[in-house]
Amino acid sequence: DPSPLHNTLSGIATLEPELDHTLKIAIMAFRGSGKSTWLSVAYVLWAACFKKAKSILLVSETEDVAREWLSAIKEEIENNPLIFSLFGDLKGNRWRETFIRLTNGVRIRAIGAKGQIRGRRPDLILCDDIENREQLAKSQEMRDGIKAWFWNTLYPTMAKGAKLIVLGTPVHADSLLQQLVIGPTGLGQPGWICRKFPASTETGGRGTPLWPDHFTTERLLEIKADLDTSPEPGAYSREYDCEPIAESDLIFPPRQFVRGAPLTPDLTGNMWKCLALDPAIGETERADDASICIIGVHREGPSKGKAQILEYAYGKWGMDSMLEHAHNLYLKWNVDVWAYEGILWQKLIRPAILRECRENWHHPVRLYEMPV
Repeated sequence: DPSPLHNTLSGIATLEPELDHTLKIAIMAFRGSGKSTWLSVAYVLWAACFKKAKSILLVSETEDVAREWLSAIKEEIENNPLIFSLFGDLKGNRWRETFIRLTNGVRIRAIGAKGQIRGRRPDLILCDDIENREQLAKSQEMRDGIKAWFWNTLYPTMAKGAKLIVLGTPVHADSLLQQLVIGPTGLGQPGWICRKFPASTETGGRGTPLWPDHFTTERLLEIKADLDTSPEPGAYSREYDCEPIAESDLIFPPRQFVRGAPLTPDLTGNMWKCLALDPAIGETERADDASICIIGVHREGPSKGKAQILEYAYGKWGMDSMLEHAHNLYLKWNVDVWAYEGILWQKLIRPAILRECRENWHHPVRLYEMPV
């Protein structure tokens, strides 16, 4: 039976875009929630029968998976007597594995992520679990590749007044879905309607289940116990809590951070501030990026003891350029301490900083070697 979760999904999906404006929706839901059946099949079928869209694009991780969803839609059109009684015979003269045209003129196409879509102007795009967890876990290049295809290829193809729905279960902390639903401030991608549906109201299977007819608290706890013994850490957190990394495995859990509007240096007088440097030296394409992060910890007020990321930078720099970037940020934010990793060659960063203090900067720097 449908749950309040599915009623909420239906309510979000059936929102109508304003004239000539794109309606963008991102939905993160737990594994087994029925999100694909509810949206990729039932919702798309509803939109096609009632002509809510003229050109529908179904996108999945692979073309084979997208074809399965389109096959389920075809099965309903061909064999559901209620659809026939209400709309007549909707099976058109183009009835292929990846493309169908209904007799009412609606077109539905199925493609895999990174598939060819040039020249099409869909007014409804539904992206369902388009990211592959194994591939995304392998490299930053894989993660950047799917994002680049989404923003540079798929996104610009939409017609005026189109609707774009991205749904799935999180696969990686740096995934496209995570970027959309969580966004830069934790409130979702600006301009998007973003919703997150974990299996229960509390992490780890505790709290009230969102679909109690299928996932009781007892069943969720049993699933967690099984997944906790699997060789893959964090599986329950990712698949059912919709958290790619379990909070218990995080050195810095989200609850220790404040998310909000960016601050300027003049508004951080009540903070203790740290510059954290992860050095890497090299300016070639294959070199690792060095990264610099300014973190402030609130000393008072409702956020006392919580940290906030104030600014960060990264790049492929030589030693002198890397230290110059870090020093500029050190001065800009009036930092209290400069921290660096104390492993292997990275310990050499300390004498380099002290040399710069003596020869060029002409002021002391308080250094802290971070244990690893």
